[in-house]
Amino acid sequence: MRIEVKKSRTIKSLIFVCILMVLSTALWGCGGTKKLSKDELKVLCESAMENEELYFKCTYDLDGEEGTLAITRKKENYRVEIEAANQLKTTLIVKDNYMYGLDTEEKTAVKLSMGSQELPMFNIYDYFDDVNWDTIDYTGIEKFNGTDCHVVLEKNGNSETKTWFDAKTGFPLKFESKGDNSGYIEVSEFKIGSVSDTSFDIPDDYEIIDFEELLDFSNM
Repeated sequence: MRIEVKKSRTIKSLIFVCILMVLSTALWGCGGTKKLSKDELKVLCESAMENEELYFKCTYDLDGEEGTLAITRKKENYRVEIEAANQLKTTLIVKDNYMYGLDTEEKTAVKLSMGSQELPMFNIYDYFDDVNWDTIDYTGIEKFNGTDCHVVLEKNGNSETKTWFDAKTGFPLKFESKGDNSGYIEVSEFKIGSVSDTSFDIPDDYEIIDFEELLDFSNM
């Protein structure tokens, strides 16, 4: 059975941004900072994809939708927690080629095989394909939450997006859009390394429901 999932433009944009964060090398840097050329900044950002173990949390307001997003990653294992205004908290765990959707109220975890398909939310290259480094304006160095950042500005029609990259690592700390697609994303918590395997465990008191078995039963 083929299951098609429709994603809104807002959620898709958020996903691309979050994956850029997940795959960035993130050692907090400060101190003397010099301006870079756009080519140097591009190299910094594109080389910041080696870290495979981190946790971060951000707040966002995109097209009037507010919420928080937390992602924990350890190599191929992920824990994604989304809490939007007036909605139940969503928790997804990806490990061992399976994705689990946790219901914290019912204490159930729906198990779904990922097969050989890659989740688009974990693909960084889609984001970079949309970035035109030739047209982005590098505006200089600013501080965000006490951290030196390289700031770039991209204009597209009636919209403009400003991004703050950590000056040492290229990690994106803040996004701010104005115009047709207004909103922001700000990193509020971050931790590099020392991610425990238990972050991806399903609680012992949760009932695991195999989605494929559920489909087979419903078709009987």
